[in-house]
Amino acid sequence: WGTILLIVVFFICGIINFVKKDKYYDYTHPYYGSNIKEEQIQYLDNICNYINENRDVIIISRKANYFMNILKKSNGMLDLAFRGNLGLEGEQGLIQTVENQENAIILIDNDEEFNKCSQDSMLAREYIKNNYNFIGEIEDFLIYERSHNE
Repeated sequence: WGTILLIVVFFICGIINFVKKDKYYDYTHPYYGSNIKEEQIQYLDNICNYINENRDVIIISRKANYFMNILKKSNGMLDLAFRGNLGLEGEQGLIQTVENQENAIILIDNDEEFNKCSQDSMLAREYIKNNYNFIGEIEDFLIYERSHNE
């Protein structure tokens, strides 16, 4: 009897869990079925909406791929701008690529302490901060764009 009772309890728990999921999840949402928290969904949605609403948004961060995968977009090497991925031209090549983006809005991580020990290009980050106009923040990103006078 103990085994049958245990099977029935698991079956009932499974049904309750399934019913709860139907109430809280949208099957068409990109995160359906994942163990992602509501705050994380809001974070991803905020950044993705910003990218969709603006022209040529480039994220120079280790997090770029989170958003670009969801949006099914690619900025090529700019989406994975880690020092180890930059090839022969290195960080100077990344800076040159950023310079060639004429109308781009550039997002960089606001977490300076973490960036010091990550693979993000500190040289490109400093270049952007020194040569582009700061226009605001979204979530944990700083937003920059090229001066319209250039």
